[in-house]
Amino acid sequence: MIEDPQLPFFIEWNVDPSEHPSFGGKPGIRVERLVIAGDRDSVCEWLGEPVEHPLDDVEVTWIDPSENDGATGLVAVEIRTPKGLVRID
Repeated sequence: MIEDPQLPFFIEWNVDPSEHPSFGGKPGIRVERLVIAGDRDSVCEWLGEPVEHPLDDVEVTWIDPSENDGATGLVAVEIRTPKGLVRID
């Protein structure tokens, strides 16, 4: 789907807000942290954002692809919920 899996891709929903999949979702749930295997300098340059904080309000932890069986890309997402932190690997 993407030539370089460490680079993000974006989905744009051109629908009425009431038709968006998140419509009616409960408040208080947010993405807190992403764990990415890859070259942070390349990704931040592609995003046009500083290495120190490439995403507003989301912590990014970088790991070497060797820690992920040599694969680059998204390793995990941590989501803050009212009942605590949920990690999806």
